[in-house]
This record gives sequence, structure tokens and C-alpha cells, in this order.
Amino acid sequence: MLKHLLFGKKVKTIVPYVAITSGEPAGIGPDICCYLATQPAVPAVVYGCPQLLAERAVQIGIKMSIQLVSSKPPVCGEGILTVRPINGCFNRTPGQLDPHNAAYVFGQLDAAINDCITGEATAMITAPVHKKNLSTPNKVFHGHTEYLAEKSNTPSVSMQFANEHLIAGLVTVHQPLETVAKNITIEKIVSKLDALHQSHQQHFPNKKCRIGVMGLNPHAGEEGLLGTEELTVISPAIQAFLAHATEVEVEGPLSPDATFVPHNLSEYSAILGMYHDQVLAPLKALYPRSLVNVTWGLPFLRVSVDHGTAIKLAGTGKADPSSLLYAVRFALERAHDA
Repeated sequence: MLKHLLFGKKVKTIVPYVAITSGEPAGIGPDICCYLATQPAVPAVVYGCPQLLAERAVQIGIKMSIQLVSSKPPVCGEGILTVRPINGCFNRTPGQLDPHNAAYVFGQLDAAINDCITGEATAMITAPVHKKNLSTPNKVFHGHTEYLAEKSNTPSVSMQFANEHLIAGLVTVHQPLETVAKNITIEKIVSKLDALHQSHQQHFPNKKCRIGVMGLNPHAGEEGLLGTEELTVISPAIQAFLAHATEVEVEGPLSPDATFVPHNLSEYSAILGMYHDQVLAPLKALYPRSLVNVTWGLPFLRVSVDHGTAIKLAGTGKADPSSLLYAVRFALERAHDA
């Protein structure tokens, strides 16, 4: 039986609920959502196909009952999964991607966005989606971050990752590695540092903000021998940020290969990296079950699991729900404090 992982400490019940999108139906999103029924009851609603969720629960050996969101108080836990029905799931087979399910996945996101904006839901938690399955020849789906910004008419957002120890931000997000260097600018770094500072004030109001800024090149460029971005872009950006954020301590550019060594990392409460895998690879290794993706700048709180769809594990009972359970805990704590 799965250990109760949802709360390490008591969190007061709040209304309204957190909206949880179940993600790609061929992946483990429905599986990990079903595990919510094995936990203590919390105000939460899963957005998805009730039949899919019921079938997946049987496949992975979870006993639960489904109630629709309009019928009773919206809770998940203690054998119950409250569901907001989303239509259009044409293929419910685990492990079998189907482009016809794209509208169903977008339907989950759109409904949750609307409920958060109107105040029916207090936060949005997203299970993983399959980017290629949501893309068309005319439009590429880059990820939740970009889609939520577009749908909520938010001009500027920042992808960040957080837990109770630190917050980490990215200067560039979902783009090919060969394009990273030319997309790192002084203005963009300053903007991301501002966002990191603001989110730090919200998540760690009683902690001094000390940010470590990673370099781009090996050994932070070795004073220009291995690249010049540290000298021409990153260092000037740090100075530009400090000119108006005098209460923040910033160190960098840091050598990327040493930033996440534990005794080095402990010096900082926030980290800013230059590109996706530079930050995500070590963070996931250090915090495999206690890390969430946070989209800073939206008109509502959005957090996500820190893993992908794991198509091969869908329906097998081998998916680890820890990241989702941690995301729910994280969202409820922040929503209550807000």
C-alpha cells in the first residue's frame, strides 16, 4: 500500500479547490491522479474523462469511487476522486498515443484556466502532456508555460522550479541547444532575475534572497578562453540587476559543473541557469520526489510535476505519484498563505 505522502505537516483545508489536469491519456497522468484517492482528503478536482480514470484505477489496482464536481464537495482522497468531466477522449488505451486526443488534452487545460481565472479554483496543477501529440504542421506546442501565458493573456512569464529548499529559474526554456547562446541577452537575464526575486519574496518571505547565477560555458568561460558570454552578457546583466535590487545578494557567473555540488548549492536560496537541462538535470537528481515546476507571472498559481508522460509505464502500476502529491501539497500551502 502506498505510503501517505501528501502532507509532511498539517495544512488547513481551503476552499476553493485546486484544479488538476490529468494530461496525456496514453501516459501516466491518469495513473498518478488515481493515487490521490489513496491519500488523506484534500480540496481538489481532477479534470479528465471519468471512464478513463475509472478504467485506469482498475488497471493499476486502486479501489476508488468517482464523483462529479457538481454533485458533492470537491475532494480527492479517502477512496474518492472528484472529477470535472472533459469530453473528447477517443482512445483510452494506456501507452497508445493518438492525435485525435489532442482536443481532449487542450479541453482539460482550457477548463482549468477558466476556473482559476474566475476564482472557482485556487490553483492549477498539471500532469504531463505529450508535446508532439499536441503539435500540428501549422503550430508547435512548446509546453504548458507558453500555452498558459497565451491563454491567460499574460505577456511575460518565467519557468521556475521550487521546493522547500530553493527556487531555480531559467533564462531560456524549450528551444534547441544550438540557439541558446544567441537568445541570452542582458535584458532577458535581468527580467528573469527580477522574476526570481519576486517569487522568492512570496515563497520564502523570511529568508534572505541570495541568488547564484550560472555561466553558460564550461568553467564559466575561463575568463574568455572557453566563451565570452560570461564577460559580455551575464556579468553586465548581474550588475544591471543589482543597480535596482540592492537588497539582494547575487554571485556569478558560477561554473556550471560545480553549482549543484551540495556544499556549494547550500550557499544560495535561488539559482538562475542559462538553459533547460543545465538546471533540470541536476535538480531532478538531487530532489527526485520533492520538486515542482512553477509558472511565475500568471494571474493564478500554476505548478506541475517534474517529469514527463512515461508512456511505457502507463497502466502498469509502476508510475511513481510522489511528484504529483508533492505538487498538491505545495499548491495548497501556497494558496492558503496567499
